[in-house]
Amino acid sequence: MSSTEASHRTRASNATARPGKIVLDAQTKRRTKAQKAADDLAVKEAKEAKEAAVQKGVERLAGMQVEMEKVQKELLTNKATPVRPKPKARKATKGTVKEGDNCTNSVLDDVPDAAPVLDQVMHNYG
Repeated sequence: MSSTEASHRTRASNATARPGKIVLDAQTKRRTKAQKAADDLAVKEAKEAKEAAVQKGVERLAGMQVEMEKVQKELLTNKATPVRPKPKARKATKGTVKEGDNCTNSVLDDVPDAAPVLDQVMHNYG
């Protein structure tokens, strides 16, 4: 007999649980007329506040569009006149290389042993 009693023991967490609690939790809660009226009023106020915020946003957007149109109209009517650049006076600079003058020749003329190197360079590139 002791083996049958051990197999039919109640779980510890169910020992203090109410068996009908599952059914009670599944039922919808009933409200009084006053509670329903208060809930409906709160929903209505929230809806009106949301609509007012949307309307305020639309008005703000419309104001921004009107302002942008004004700015664009001003830009189109008040075109800036271009300023002609004036030439600046500059000092005359001394030219270092003149046309027809070869830079390689002028540099290598100062070096006494540069003639064979110059001939080889001119032969390779000329």
